[in-house]
This record gives sequence, structure tokens and C-alpha cells, in this order.
Amino acid sequence: MLFKKENKLMIIMQKHKLFSGIVLVAIVGILIAFGKSGQHDVASEHVSATKTVSLLSLSSIHQNQVVATASGEVESLEQVTLSSEMFGTVSQVYVGIGDKVKAGQLLVQFKANDKAAQYTQSQADYENTLAAKNSLLAQIDAAYANHEKLKINAASSITSAESVLRTAENNLQQVVNTGSNAIVDDVYADTVQTLHSVQDTFVDMLVVADNILGVDNRFANDVYENILGILNSGAFSTAKQNYYIAKSAKELFQTKMMEVTVLSSQATIDAVAVSAKQTLSTYATLFSSLTTLLDNTPPVGDLSQTILTTLISSVNTGRTEITTQQTALANATQAIVTAKKSFATQQIAYDKAVQDLADTKAKAIADIAASEAGLKQIEATLASQDASIKRARGAIAGVSAELAKASVRSPIPGVVANIAVKQGELVSNGAIVADVVNTTGLQVTTYVPAEALSALSVGGIVLVEEKPVGHIVRIAPSINNTTKKVEVIISIDETEGTSFVVGQFVNLQMLASQEDTDVSVLLVPLSAVKVTAESHSVYVVVDGHIVVVPIQTGQLIGDKIEIISDLSEYNAIVSSVRGIEEGDVVSIIE
Repeated sequence: MLFKKENKLMIIMQKHKLFSGIVLVAIVGILIAFGKSGQHDVASEHVSATKTVSLLSLSSIHQNQVVATASGEVESLEQVTLSSEMFGTVSQVYVGIGDKVKAGQLLVQFKANDKAAQYTQSQADYENTLAAKNSLLAQIDAAYANHEKLKINAASSITSAESVLRTAENNLQQVVNTGSNAIVDDVYADTVQTLHSVQDTFVDMLVVADNILGVDNRFANDVYENILGILNSGAFSTAKQNYYIAKSAKELFQTKMMEVTVLSSQATIDAVAVSAKQTLSTYATLFSSLTTLLDNTPPVGDLSQTILTTLISSVNTGRTEITTQQTALANATQAIVTAKKSFATQQIAYDKAVQDLADTKAKAIADIAASEAGLKQIEATLASQDASIKRARGAIAGVSAELAKASVRSPIPGVVANIAVKQGELVSNGAIVADVVNTTGLQVTTYVPAEALSALSVGGIVLVEEKPVGHIVRIAPSINNTTKKVEVIISIDETEGTSFVVGQFVNLQMLASQEDTDVSVLLVPLSAVKVTAESHSVYVVVDGHIVVVPIQTGQLIGDKIEIISDLSEYNAIVSSVRGIEEGDVVSIIE
């Protein structure tokens, strides 16, 4: 069997010519002295002289170099002791020592028949009052929806009628100078005002968006920044990108607006109006992405439903404002086109617009007044119903609080370490019922010699009985005054096959860090190194014979020693040099 990466037989024979000659002469002498009949005895003597050795794989040593061993106690980061909150009899014990439990899981139940009956009755009373309110709420929802729809339609109708009237009034202006139409001039003046209004909207709406995204005011959304868009990983980045686009468009628009007045040329105002339209489009895209972002954001953690609803409302208001400004800008642009075409028939349009506005306002006032009267009547009935529900809910809460004391639940996930009661036992208030230990996040605190630190690092693998069970999470920066060693904290990984209990003592083997350790350095047992006053060496097996390989060694670490010589041409070395010498015939134990 050959464990060297290339055949070294000829090299060995050349290096050990004297040894080879002696062996050859000895064999010839034996054959001559004893003849063929002595061959069997020689073979027997050769077999009895063969020694057995085991080998250490160098690649395995590289991958799993144990540089420190230690022991420590398994510790839990979280455990609770649960006590009784009532005086009563245990009706059921649902778990035993060693059972795994979830947070909120029922462990022990006390008898509470009277409280359960009270709870059933109070729940029935509450459901009756709730059913009555639900019926009323259906009416109220419909009434409020109709009322809001009525107000929106009325406002929209009035706004539209006012816009028509303004347009008609402007169109009645007279021609004042050759080539200059007073009506057109006034329309352009209105457009400038609209542009200023749009400009204000850009500023306000960017603030609304930034309060959600926290781009320029990065502290605005600290409470819920990590929750935004968790249901859609791309929603947050898309919204931010649209924010930058809208901001850039706003700044370009503001630069153009600095040159615009009512005295500016029509071409200048037209160009700025186009810029305003384009910028409004970017704002519409931004607020649409904000809606998508919030739709993919659930009310979790510090983001309550109230805060989320407020954010959604602000976005919806912003979208309405953007749409309003788009409509206003479109109307202004159309008014310019209309004014340029003709104003000969605008007197009729003006008279009609005046009458339409008056009729629209009168109808809106009458409709809203009637709707508000109906709402007040329904709200009075609802207030009475809410009082009944509040009383019923209070009764349930009181009974529930008492009933909850009869159920002992685990506040944390973990393993039951102690059950102090049994079924049928009468337990006093405050008596210990159970202990639960959280076995997730177990750790071991141990101490290692300072000389082992050079090969250890945070993240290094830790073995128990040659199986990986965890990794190093912290190495103290100084030596402990009591142990005169360095404290090391080891985290136990939650992997299949690992089973530790709190309080258990374990023996640990810490592997060298592959990143921090020189791959050319081997850490081998002292038994594998031949030490003399003149040299250090290891043994390898070539064609069934022991061959000595001189080496240079480094520092001692526990029961191991560093080999700093290059052994890359060998696959394995003999695990123990005791009792064997160079040239010995050996067989290998697998």
C-alpha cells in the first residue's frame, strides 16, 4: 500500500543502500544454511516481525484540528416558574416533565365550573347586543356612504360649475390691442395661478411621501421602516425610486417657475404647463407606488393598525389632490385652446354657467341638509346601542379575567422542567405549579488556556463526542483572575440529533478556525512525532515499510504539537511512533 503521492521506492533504496545490502545478505545466508526446508521458518519469522500501525489522514487533520478541549455546564437563556393565581382543585394536568411546549400552551387546568357558566351567560348577552348593533350598523354604513358620496358629488358639481363660470367670464373679455386678446391673456394669467397652486402641491405632497419613506427626513419613519413592504420585497425600493424621480422633476419645474409671471410670453407659460403636467404624472406614479407599498405592509410590531390607516389616508388624500391638480391644469390648458378659437358665443355660455352654478349650489345645500338630519337620527340610536354593548363587554372581561386564572399557560416555548401539582390536588393561591425552560438558545461557558487562542476565533466550530454541536460566539479579551484561563462562550446550535438538558456537563473540543489558521500548519497528537535531542520527525508507510520524514515543529497546544514543515506530498502519517523504527515492515490497521 502506497501513501505517498509518488512512488519513492527507488529513492528509499538509494538513501538506505547499507540497510538494503544487509537485508539481502541475511536472506541469502538463511537460504544457504537451511535450504528449502528453512524457507517456511524464515517466512514465519518475517510474519511474526511485522508490526501493525494506524494512520492519520492529513486532509482530515486540516479540516478538523481540535486546538482546545474544555468542559462546561449547559445553560438556558430563559426559564420561568409558574404559580397558581387562585385557590382551587386541579382538574387536569396536560403535560409531564420533559414535554416540549409552545408559548401560550395550557399546562394545568383548575376547576372553575361556576365561572364558566357565568362566562357563557355573559357571552350570550353580549352576542345579542352585538347582533342588534350589527343590524343598525348596516343601515348606518349605507347612510354614511350615501352621505359622503352626496357631499363629494355636490362639491365636484359646484367646483365644475364654478370652473365653467370662470371660463365663461374670462371669455367675455374684449380685444384691447392688435394681436392681443384680453380673454386669452386672462386665461394665461389663470394658468399661471394654477401653476403656482401645482407648485405648492408638489412641495406638500413630497413631504407626505417623505414622512412614509424617510428619504430626506430619515427619522420620520423609524418606528415602522423595517416593516414597510415586507409582503413585497420590491415595493419599498420602487417607491423610493419614484420618490427621487418626482423630487428631481419638482426641482426642474421650480427652476422653470422662477422665470414665470403673468407678463411672461405665452410660449414660456405653455412650456412650464407641459413641465407641470409631466411632473404631476411622476407624482401620480409615486403615490400609486406608495399605495402598493402600504397594501403590502401588515400592521405588525410598532406599526399599529391606527398608524397604518393614517398613512393610507394621507396617501389617498394626496392622490386626490394630485388628481385635482391634474384636472385643474388640464382645464387651464383647455381654456387656453378654447379662448384662442373663439369667444363670440361666450355670453350665452356665461349666462348659462351663472344659472347652473346657482342651481347646483341650491340642490347641494338641500340634499346635504336632508342627509345630515337622517344621520343624526341614526347616530342617536347607535349611541344607545353602544352603551348596551359596552356594559356586556365589561361583564365578559370581568368573568374572563377570573376564568383565565384557572388556566396555567406557559408564557414561553420550551421544555417542562417541573410539574409540582397533580390531578385532584387542592392548591392554594401563590403555590408553585410548574417550571418551564426554554431549550432554544442554549449556551456553555468554559475556559481555555491562553496559548490556544491564536487558533480560535468567533464562529469556530465546537464538537461534543466528535460531533459538531455549536460554535464560538464570544472570546474574552483578558484572562480570568480566578481560573487563570480565558473565558469562551459557546452557542449550542439547534440541529437534528443534538439533545442537551440544562445543567448537563459536557466535554467540548474546539476546532481551529479555517480562516485564521495557516493551512500549511498541522496540529497532530504528540504520539505521532518522534522527538530526539537532534531532530523531530514523523513516520510514513511506503510499500509496507516505515520511512522517516524529518520535520520542524511549532508550539505545544494541550496534548498536540504544531508541524510547520510542508507535508503536502503525503496523504497520511503513522499515528504513534512508539515501538517502531525506520525500515520496519508494517501492516496498516484500517
